[in-house]
Amino acid sequence: MKVVIADPHTLFRSLLAHWLAGERGIRLAGQAASGEKVIELVASQDADLLIVDPVLPVISGFALARQLMEDRPALRIIAVYQSSKPHFVDRLQKTGFHGCICKRGNTLANLRQAIESVMDGNAYYCAETCRVQNALYNDPKSFARLLSDREQEILALIGEGLDNEVIGAHLGLSPATVQTHRRNLFKKLDIHDTPALMRYAFDQGFCPSVNEDFPQLVR
Repeated sequence: MKVVIADPHTLFRSLLAHWLAGERGIRLAGQAASGEKVIELVASQDADLLIVDPVLPVISGFALARQLMEDRPALRIIAVYQSSKPHFVDRLQKTGFHGCICKRGNTLANLRQAIESVMDGNAYYCAETCRVQNALYNDPKSFARLLSDREQEILALIGEGLDNEVIGAHLGLSPATVQTHRRNLFKKLDIHDTPALMRYAFDQGFCPSVNEDFPQLVR
């Protein structure tokens, strides 16, 4: 089994590479700190498995996974992530990663179990992933239950401190339409001003955004 590691942190990549080198049946095919390098490595090495942190520079791990799932459907992809904020975990499952494992609270034995599971054609979600996702969908007042995808997208940009004009320009909407969405967010979330809405966006993990669609937003 040929494995590629993609993580922005050199120490974590090195430690994971060292561990993989000692695992039977696994060959490290390469490691990278950015999405562009991952695409090159996966193709040139004909990798079987990608272990990726979704927070990568330039091309996020979310965008990378979607592209590789389309281009190389046989490739299995495990997200190894740090943040357990609800929106971040929700994006992990919506992206369709074959496995999700939080860096906090898990061991290399858990990662080995994840690798074996996804390579057998099954999904693997660690206990923390399942806990956050279950809490989201069991809470009738969660953003996952109350907000449309467009409203969540706008909430993330509001959380970044952007005004209606800038958000509208990036989404192809008029400032008036963005303002209507903003009012709907206030009503649905029972929030009454923009600073409180920004705090909610931060607390839920909408920002700082890991949004490959808006890499050069003006703040």
